Amino acid sequence: NSQMAEVGQWSLEFAGPDAVLLACGLLAAAATLLTSRLKREQRVRTSAADGEASLVKDAIGGLNELRSDSGTTALLALVTAQFVVAGMIEILGVSLALDILDMGQSGPGVLLSAIGVGGLVGAAATTTLVGRRRMTPGLAFGVLLTGLPLAAVALIAEPWSAVLLLAASGVGKSFVDVAGRTLLQRTVADDVLTRVFGIQEGVSTVGNAAGAVAVALS
Repeated sequence: NSQMAEVGQWSLEFAGPDAVLLACGLLAAAATLLTSRLKREQRVRTSAADGEASLVKDAIGGLNELRSDSGTTALLALVTAQFVVAGMIEILGVSLALDILDMGQSGPGVLLSAIGVGGLVGAAATTTLVGRRRMTPGLAFGVLLTGLPLAAVALIAEPWSAVLLLAASGVGKSFVDVAGRTLLQRTVADDVLTRVFGIQEGVSTVGNAAGAVAVALS
């Protein structure tokens, strides 16, 4: 996850590698304890050929669902666009810190980690969406809060304003992620939901890479 990577950069910058490794170890231990009481379900054994056929069938089912529902396709495209922007920011943030804001070698880490910290704050703020019947306002709010601060960074060329604006953009991205995935769950049929989520994860990863490549080639 790009936000967690940005938080990791911030942690390395201000706490050092020893503290980061210790925190990762403690979190891994906590996750192990939390999942240790989960009950295992007995799985039905299938041949390798059956497994491959099932994967292909599931993928086709997810694509058919997207073809038959233009609204779901548009929503998936919007969520993917967020990852394209995230991929671009990961490269542009370096140039912004070094070439425009003159923040020194630690500048890129500070700017990119601001997005990650904002994402964590936004993740906590998205609890306000719990129980809401309409997710579209939350999605629209997230899109605006993601894009407008990024545009403002180009107009206000000051280091601290850039940090605050990128943090605000990170908050908006969390709203887009939560509201967008919730809307997908509500609009896609249950029997193909996991397939559509699989496609969403795949195209989001491709979008992130495409954004980074587009900036590198420009």
